[in-house]
Parts: sequence; C-alpha cells; structure tokens
Amino acid sequence: MTSFNTVDEKMRAFGFSEGAAASIDLPTAEVRTRVPEWRIGYVLGRGFSEATREGAIGEFAGTAGRLGAQYGIALDELQDALSFGADQREVVRRAYVPDKL
Repeated sequence: MTSFNTVDEKMRAFGFSEGAAASIDLPTAEVRTRVPEWRIGYVLGRGFSEATREGAIGEFAGTAGRLGAQYGIALDELQDALSFGADQREVVRRAYVPDKL
C-alpha cells in the first residue's frame, strides 16, 4: 500500500526540482492548479534558485514569502516547510502579502 506521506514527499521533490531549475516564476494560474505539496516544493525551489543566484539567504526567504502568498500557500504551512530561524521567518512573513481577490 502506498503511503500518502511518501506521495507528498515525491510531489514536493518534483516541485522543488522544477522551481530550482526555473529562471522566472511560473504563472499563478498554472501553479494554483497543482497539488499543495508540489506548490510548496516549487516555492522552496524558486527561493533556493534566487538565493543561489544572488548569494544571499534573504533572497530565499523573500522569494518564498512572496510566492507563497501569490500561489495560495498558507503562511503557517510555508513556515513549517522552511527550517529558518526567527530572523528569516520574519523576512518570509513580511514578504507574504496575500492577494486581495
């Protein structure tokens, strides 16, 4: 029997791989059609990509916060997926500006 946790981990890894390889953000409508774990992985991957490109962990946190809100990931879910300390968690929180639909 397949464990849902294993499927979630695979989906997060697929999203991370795509996000890390991307040089620009995918359209919001496209990302919002994906399963939640894929979206979280994608946001983490894009954050990683930006931090690597800019050479600054703050880019990771800022990108994760911005895209998390844009792609409809709850702030608490996003924070749980990150292993940041208090300072970087605050950067994520400040960058997280929910859509006003």
